[in-house]
Amino acid sequence: GGDAKRAPGAEAAGAAQRRGWQIFGLAFLFRLQSYVLSGGAPLGTLLKVDILNIMGLAMVGAAAAWGVATRDAWRATLLCAIAVALTMLTPIVRASSWLAVVPDPIEWYLRPFPGRTTFTIFPWAGFLFAGAALGVWLNQSRTPEAERRLILVLAIAGPAIGAAGYAASFLPPIYEQTNFWTSSPTFFFLRLGVLISLVPLAYAISSWLRPVNERLEYFGRASLFVYWIHVEMVYGVLSAGIDRRLTFEQAVLAFALFSVFLFGVAKMKNWLVGPFKTPRD
Repeated sequence: GGDAKRAPGAEAAGAAQRRGWQIFGLAFLFRLQSYVLSGGAPLGTLLKVDILNIMGLAMVGAAAAWGVATRDAWRATLLCAIAVALTMLTPIVRASSWLAVVPDPIEWYLRPFPGRTTFTIFPWAGFLFAGAALGVWLNQSRTPEAERRLILVLAIAGPAIGAAGYAASFLPPIYEQTNFWTSSPTFFFLRLGVLISLVPLAYAISSWLRPVNERLEYFGRASLFVYWIHVEMVYGVLSAGIDRRLTFEQAVLAFALFSVFLFGVAKMKNWLVGPFKTPRD
């Protein structure tokens, strides 16, 4: 009986871990694409650590943490604890001398290295763990009333966490070597507060602006595809002619037009591959 009760949780954790490894594997395929399209990038860029690398590993870790606990309260607590640990350890990890003996491709996952990292596990994986904890709480809201109560709590907690992070940035630092804009835990919690505050905003949009919400939901489901195709368009040779040359107003207009374009491309992709999808897709 006990094994049967644990089976759905273990199955869900296993599925999430497999998805994490898929994202991690796709990160290297993405780097191969960038290498080919660049037409002259160093071979070492194939191992560059970007958001998909960190996201994939963080998904594997969060799924494992979720599977270890057997109750939602424990799961949320464990996920929050890991998120806090990742951000509080960031300045220590980045200043650690012992990392010098770690193979470079592994070190790049732990702290920044010029030209080889865009994101690192410390502290960026913390956002995924915090988001997973929030997902556990949202999943507990089985009724519209419970969901609205949680949204109200988040509407208060988000700004409070962000304000606390901002206020803490004026206090004397507790680490000898830290930079507010890169490794500071206070900046992490400021950003986390902003992200949490966006959840009630998204809830309001879904409730009051259904057409807008439907398009945002579609973008969310197509986020990996949109990310995959937009990077080369924005940061590659296709945009070299306008890179850093647009005024603010032109950049805003370009962003709006590009968003509409990407939405259309995502729709086209879905129309093309739709007939080949299985029901499980």
